[in-house]
Amino acid sequence: MKKFSSPQNKIKLILLTIFLLTLACGLPFFPGDSPLPSPTSSTAVSPDAGETDSTEPTQEQQTTLPTLGGGEMPVPDLPPTMLSKLLEQRVEDGVWEQGEGLVYLLRYLAGELAPEEIPQFEAPEATSATALIARAHEYLNAEDPDPEAAAEIERLLEILIPDQSDLDRLSGSGSDSETGGLYRAGHSTQGGTSSGCANLKGEGFSAKLDPGTLCYDVINFTTGSTTLQIYFPKQYRDNDDLLTAMERTRLALVDSVESYRQYGKMGDINLAFSMSQPADKENTWMMVSPFDADEICPITVLPSVKGMDFSDYEQTVAHEVFHCFQGFNFENSFSGDHDWWVEGSAVYFSNTVYPDNNLEHRWVDNYYIESISKSLLDMEYPNALPMQFFGNKMGNSGLIELLDNLGAMGDKSTQQTRLATWPGMDETYQEFVVATMSEGVLDTGGGRIVQRPTPVRRIEAMDQEEWKVFKVEPFVAGFYGLRYLPEHRILEEPDENANVRHSVALNEIRSQPGAWSSLPPEVRSRCDEDEEYALVITAVDGPGEFIAKINRIEEAECDPCVLGTWRLDYEEHPNINRAIEANSGGVPLQTELAGDQFLRFDENGEVTSRLADLTISFTMEGSPSVQSTANAHGSGDYTADGEELTFFNHSSQTDHMEYLVEGVGKFDATPDFISSSLMNFKTPNLMDFGSETAQAAVSYVCSEDTLTLTHPLFGDQVLDRTDEILPTPVPTPGGGGQNPDEGQ
Repeated sequence: MKKFSSPQNKIKLILLTIFLLTLACGLPFFPGDSPLPSPTSSTAVSPDAGETDSTEPTQEQQTTLPTLGGGEMPVPDLPPTMLSKLLEQRVEDGVWEQGEGLVYLLRYLAGELAPEEIPQFEAPEATSATALIARAHEYLNAEDPDPEAAAEIERLLEILIPDQSDLDRLSGSGSDSETGGLYRAGHSTQGGTSSGCANLKGEGFSAKLDPGTLCYDVINFTTGSTTLQIYFPKQYRDNDDLLTAMERTRLALVDSVESYRQYGKMGDINLAFSMSQPADKENTWMMVSPFDADEICPITVLPSVKGMDFSDYEQTVAHEVFHCFQGFNFENSFSGDHDWWVEGSAVYFSNTVYPDNNLEHRWVDNYYIESISKSLLDMEYPNALPMQFFGNKMGNSGLIELLDNLGAMGDKSTQQTRLATWPGMDETYQEFVVATMSEGVLDTGGGRIVQRPTPVRRIEAMDQEEWKVFKVEPFVAGFYGLRYLPEHRILEEPDENANVRHSVALNEIRSQPGAWSSLPPEVRSRCDEDEEYALVITAVDGPGEFIAKINRIEEAECDPCVLGTWRLDYEEHPNINRAIEANSGGVPLQTELAGDQFLRFDENGEVTSRLADLTISFTMEGSPSVQSTANAHGSGDYTADGEELTFFNHSSQTDHMEYLVEGVGKFDATPDFISSSLMNFKTPNLMDFGSETAQAAVSYVCSEDTLTLTHPLFGDQVLDRTDEILPTPVPTPGGGGQNPDEGQ
């Protein structure tokens, strides 16, 4: 073998020439340094020149809502969430007076009026009457209530809500039972079957009985420093199922008190089962009557004839016990202006007691439908979902602190101000709304709470060079869709005022949290269908406005035939060798090529290229033979119109290159060597490395199995369609080459 003895500069010149020629064969993008074509119009239409009409129809005006991914969702005729909300709606509609409506609904609970006897009655979704009882007390404490209505309300409250003297009188309690089993009798001198006890069914706890008539038993027990008492009709002892229900009630009270005690004061609680039944005999109703923080919390149960699933029943008891916790710890817990957080937090915290039961999930649909037009402060039970997120984000103790601060505020306006100024709330609320549009909200018991399909306010067509305006009110979920026409390139930028946040994600991957970002500066739409993005905007401190400025729209033609992965086998294209030899700058070369080139075209107008072990063997007269092996990857954008492929914005990276020099041995090309080669030598490259404005074009013919590219230097190159996964690049020693698929 001939020993190589040329000077070092000759070695370097040969290797640099080989290296650059290797690059010339590497990534089949095509020569040319011309900038991107000028847009047809470079200035978007400003709002002053005529902005998109952003008037939002109210939910009452809409019978359907658009959904992401196409289609529409009928807007259901949602019943009122609770009796107090029904009262509010009918008073606003002028159907009832406040006092009149309270009488209707209290008589309904007392079983005195059937639904069909009440004008425009509609059964609510929730069977807790705590808020209605609070409205009744507010009415009685008002400056000038209607005397007739007030007298009737007082009568009905005496039927529905017992005071301690009633309970003592009916049960003969005052005994000293300690931990209390179910078999603690109430020192009855007369049986619970006395005809006088039957009066309790119609007259409730206010019924007048013969002295000594005992109709109730009581279970007394304690947990920690909290005394709990359950009052139930004596006839329950004759029914094993009802005795079991009393035991489950006892356990639910203990579970709830022990769970909530860590967050604040837990005072004493009485829970009494009424002998009265509401006109709605299918549902079990529960209610807490307003009380002072140093008093016993009274819970009343109106049992149904049908009964209730025990798991749901226990979570409902936990809901009412949290109302007790609110009364023990927060101001204004029974004020109507505070219902939005009082009810939402009671629903959420009941699930923290029983995380494996999900009674609160029945409010998820309500949240998604109502939240796009209503503030958090105008919903009640559906606010269990934001409360869940706040609890996850702040911790339950942090949420309790927030509720305590909200309780100290007066009307909704001051509460909204306090909520908006809570540390980090603008970011927290945005994260919450994005979560409801993406992966969902982490549930207490595991899993995620999310709705699909997702309704939005509107789907905005991003098809004109103009400013698209999106508006949102404080603490309203700004759900929108953005739709881009196929085969277009759109350049845009966001403009939002200081109190608005926004996030955008490609609809098909919006369930991935990492998919959300700011409005993309460039969108290249698909070949044959619309490109759809999800948009979330939120505001907490006053109304907000977000503007998507569409500065430029260009055609970006796409040929579906080219979609997929294609492979070029260099050994099958000897014309590439001849072209290299003919363009070697007068250096007499003989070359042999082996290895593969892969191109992958996707629907988003993106192209990925990989070199897989491209090996070039060089022979020059009077010099040792040299063999180079390269692995590289590149990416960029493309358009295809059926005749011409045009490439934009390409970048590439050599992941690994090594040389085998006859008589010298094998060595790797270092990053510094590669860099200096690129800076100091220019040869015809297939791509302008590092340029973000270069474009190149080539004619092509596409069929089902082959893609023929007509290269200006190498002639026709025939690529075969393949299902092969593009090979992973090999890292450059000392420099590293990143797989572009990583992190995607």
